[in-house]
Amino acid sequence: MISIRRGNFADVGPILGLSSVALDEGVWAPVKTVDIGHSMRLLSTQVENNLVFVADGGGGVVGMIVLRVDGWAWNPSERHLESIHFYVHPAFRSAKTSDGKLAAVALIDAAKGVAQRAGLDLILTVLFGDDVERRDAFIRRQGIKSAGETLVFQPKAIALPIAAE
Repeated sequence: MISIRRGNFADVGPILGLSSVALDEGVWAPVKTVDIGHSMRLLSTQVENNLVFVADGGGGVVGMIVLRVDGWAWNPSERHLESIHFYVHPAFRSAKTSDGKLAAVALIDAAKGVAQRAGLDLILTVLFGDDVERRDAFIRRQGIKSAGETLVFQPKAIALPIAAE
């Protein structure tokens, strides 16, 4: 059974550990590595601001949604709530809460509750990986409409010759 709760400072390490699983799964692209120091400070701030929710599988954190309040680049005074990390471990994606919700649905509902109480739009950021269309459809079924698409060009690394000294 999965329970959804607000994240706390003790969850910062497990969230970072679960982030490594997301990186390995390839669903957190284009991020290639995690800056641990920066991420710990970021997560601690978001925990302090009550903007982190975790899915607890009874033995620890198996999913999370981390939120931030942000403004638009073209008008920062227009605020919105944005997910900066949303992930459920593959082994727990079919696990449900006591009210029968999938962990991902319950995490989204927690974020929607924050948005509702704050009167802010909720933006779930782009999902990456090989199965984006299925995940996007899942998100739309939760009452979140598409606002467009973010497209990424990732050039292949090339070796440049080093100039002789």
